[in-house]
Amino acid sequence: PSIHAAHLSSIQPTSSTRLPHVQLGNLVLFETTDNGLLALPLSNVQSIRGASLKTTYQRKVFKNCLSIEYKNESESSDTGLMKYLTFGITWAPSYNLVLLSSEDPSIKRLCLSSKAVILNDIENMNVDNLFCIVGFPNVSKFASVVDPIISGEDVKAFLDRLKQCEVESTSSRYSNPASFMSNSIMTQQMVSVMPSHENNGPSGSQPDTGVDDLHLYEFKNVLLQKKERLMLPIFDIEIPYKDVYHCKIDTSISEYIYYQHGEKKDFEEVWHSVEFENISNFIWTTAPVVITKGQLEQQFIGQDKLTYTLKGSTAFVNLTKALDIQVQLDEKVSNTNPTRFTLSRVHYQTDQMEGKILVRNHKSEEVVVAITATLMGKMGNYSIAPKKDAVKTGNDRANPRHEIQWEINVKSNQTLEIKYVRSYNKRV
Repeated sequence: PSIHAAHLSSIQPTSSTRLPHVQLGNLVLFETTDNGLLALPLSNVQSIRGASLKTTYQRKVFKNCLSIEYKNESESSDTGLMKYLTFGITWAPSYNLVLLSSEDPSIKRLCLSSKAVILNDIENMNVDNLFCIVGFPNVSKFASVVDPIISGEDVKAFLDRLKQCEVESTSSRYSNPASFMSNSIMTQQMVSVMPSHENNGPSGSQPDTGVDDLHLYEFKNVLLQKKERLMLPIFDIEIPYKDVYHCKIDTSISEYIYYQHGEKKDFEEVWHSVEFENISNFIWTTAPVVITKGQLEQQFIGQDKLTYTLKGSTAFVNLTKALDIQVQLDEKVSNTNPTRFTLSRVHYQTDQMEGKILVRNHKSEEVVVAITATLMGKMGNYSIAPKKDAVKTGNDRANPRHEIQWEINVKSNQTLEIKYVRSYNKRV
């Protein structure tokens, strides 16, 4: 049966109503199908359900703006679409990583889930197809400029705003180039398209057909109210992982030691990390990740940042500093070439250095240690072959730049040495 409801703003209950004492303006009046009335306290109404109940949002707001006349001279039923950029809608990704418990210590699996929080400050909207862009779209330069169709600014104000964005973009690029080029959470974008009635099933579960710089997370039939925040799940997968101890050797430390401008560092910083492969159908965008342990108790472990990861690529997340794994860098000059040379009006002299990286494992089990080192100069004579050795060089560089990676297994209470020879051209 259908029920009509009306809110009573000022009704004083009497003894004939046989209702508990309530405050003024706290009653809801229901009209039943037999034309009777039923009054209930508003606090007693928890929900109203019905097959024909619908929520309607006002989507169109009329005001003075640009008028466009569209005339279709063909016999087709094509429609016209006008697009513009505006403030007020974006999305924020995040991850939750759960280290699953297992009775067999050799079986290591984790559960990784991703979600998107949609932030809408524009208007009430019902979007048939909502796309969240993964990547770095080039919209940061004029992000603060409102489209002149809706801004109402005159020509001078609009051009002045464009000029100001040019200045701000140039200054920010030189002041903080790392943040300008990073896959930051602040650059996430969201777009919507025209309604499509061909496929109403869930999207995002199909693998990408090609490789591109921008990828999309697609959601269907999204109802967003103004000032509303909506959380949408992206994926939830269970994948194997392995424990890895990561160490990154700072290039500046080795140069300071070489030039004797600073004290020798005792040990490098080592992090206990989990390493896993992206076997999902999605590109993983850069976002914070919360790490917990156990399926039931969900014990909090820490928080880190999961970086942009392509499908089939490897990602790792830091858990905690590893104090039982020690990595130490030591370099000594073994020979100096007296011959000097000049490059770009700068005089150089070549030093031959013998380098050694000591890795000590004080744990009661064998561990995998991944070492990343950035070293300047000509490298060679590795005692342990690196997993990767990427070299960047140029005619205007006195020393090539090596990005070197080792991944070694270190047994319990074992000390390993990685030896190499480095030829470095120093200024004189």
